[in-house]
Amino acid sequence: MSRKFSISAGVETLFIGRNHIHLNETASTNNYAAEMLRQVGTPEGTVVTANYQSSGRGQRSNTWKSTPGENLLCTFILKPNWLLLKDQFLLNKAIALAVHDTAEAFCPGSFIRIKWPNDILLENKKLSGILVENAVHAGQIVSTLAGIGFNVNQENFEEGSGNPVSLKLELGATVDVKHVLATLSSFLEGWYLRLKSGKIDQIEEAFNYALWKRDEWQSWQSNDRIFEGKITGCDHQGKLILLDRSNQEFRFSHGEISLLPE
Repeated sequence: MSRKFSISAGVETLFIGRNHIHLNETASTNNYAAEMLRQVGTPEGTVVTANYQSSGRGQRSNTWKSTPGENLLCTFILKPNWLLLKDQFLLNKAIALAVHDTAEAFCPGSFIRIKWPNDILLENKKLSGILVENAVHAGQIVSTLAGIGFNVNQENFEEGSGNPVSLKLELGATVDVKHVLATLSSFLEGWYLRLKSGKIDQIEEAFNYALWKRDEWQSWQSNDRIFEGKITGCDHQGKLILLDRSNQEFRFSHGEISLLPE
């Protein structure tokens, strides 16, 4: 029998997660949150969670599959109307850092990294995925849906689901999903407010430091070109920065480059 595991959620938040809508089942928490945004008066920081998503979505039209009731499936509603459209990936970075820090809070000492652009890896296995969707009007961001799937207690995963892991598999203990949500809400508010107050350098430095495979020589493919390169960072627009063996710098958008198997 596994023991119960819990962690302090830290300080109470000002607005992130204070308004909480919990669903037993929905097609997608992002879709449900989008419908909520069409209603007048949905407060910023509202979070929608679900025990089960019948049509959970990930990056690039991928699906996110989860055993009912075992994981954290959530979408935070943000309203960063102060953020310039050209800076929108900074918000992605802030969200990814919040998930990264949440994983570290539960698994201190474990190897936790951000796999560009928005996956969180625990011991080189996928712990969490993030889907950020911005609504834009007249060239200005008016709202953001930060969808997060976080493997908490699931132990068995479907074939073809990549190389997943959960907190329970890492810790050998059952984790309270509500504590994960509270911890995530706290970290998200911290990074979001740093972004709002203009502490961009802190976000860039922390994100680049946490990048998976940073400063490691790897084989990469872009179109028909295969080359050796190492990640040095991720720029302001979310492009991955690589240096090749001749010390030449290249920048790639998501989908323009792939890491070849070792």
